[in-house]
Amino acid sequence: MRANRAPGIEQSRRATVASFNKQMWAYAKNSFKLRDCRFPYVSASAACRDFLFSKSKCCYLSLYPQMDGINFLYNDFNNNKTMEKKMYKHVLLHIPHASTAFPAGSQHGFKDLNEDERLLIDYYTDELFSPVASTERIHKMVFPYCRLYCDAERLVNDPLEEVGLGISYHRQTDKGRRLFGSLLEAFAIYADFHAKMAKDIVNMGVGTLLIDSHSFSNLPNMLNSTPPDIDICIGFNDDETCPNKVVIGNIVHYFKSKGYKVGINEPFSNSKTFSVPITYHSVMIEVNKRLYMNECTLEKTEGFTKLKLDIQCLYGHLLMK
Repeated sequence: MRANRAPGIEQSRRATVASFNKQMWAYAKNSFKLRDCRFPYVSASAACRDFLFSKSKCCYLSLYPQMDGINFLYNDFNNNKTMEKKMYKHVLLHIPHASTAFPAGSQHGFKDLNEDERLLIDYYTDELFSPVASTERIHKMVFPYCRLYCDAERLVNDPLEEVGLGISYHRQTDKGRRLFGSLLEAFAIYADFHAKMAKDIVNMGVGTLLIDSHSFSNLPNMLNSTPPDIDICIGFNDDETCPNKVVIGNIVHYFKSKGYKVGINEPFSNSKTFSVPITYHSVMIEVNKRLYMNECTLEKTEGFTKLKLDIQCLYGHLLMK
């Protein structure tokens, strides 16, 4: 819990800490030719870890603020650099937006969706994130229906309901209100899927990492009018489901080492969770569709194979041996 402090004393203390850290970073930058330096605003309870330098002057800098999130700095790593923590017994892949299907008897189908609506679907994420080989340690749950009919990612009474992007989507058009299904029917499917996810987490037990698996459009759309210039976004919650900060940093570094531009809780934040009586962690991984598909033709590109392989290799770094 954050302690209460007098504003003047707190501001003075923060200024002193910030000044000290800037001097330290400047020294490291000049001496070891660091790149991607950032000078984070450090809170009163932040802990600044020591620099670790190898004889080859390859270094791994990490700053672990207790309050203000995560800032990791990296220099040139050796190609055989290994991840520093492997701490999960199981990985559960939550893939809620890959499907283009509507339930039998529905008045809508994928062919009825317009261009804007089709941009919302996370095409091929069920293939991208699914493990290449069958394994007992990695499970996946793919929601079977199109998110416009039922969005399993939404909250009950989600604020996005006001703009037609709740559990069951609706849009206002020149011809009136456009519905994609019955809210009651969608909610029944939603509740059933959430129950299955919760059961899977409990069955997998303590030591499970849920990966909330998504992709995002590189084109302006209903969810984002200005697409971000990043390749991969890593999101997590500010609660007990947040992975260890070293784990988050390792995921970020892994994708950066593969040449991807990575965002941390920006522009997308948080990760899906489910109410269960055990402890588990959750992290969101969103990949830019430009990496693996053509959004106009909906066809896979040459980048699909590389991205899938890179995602698969990440699992090995997250699982205990």
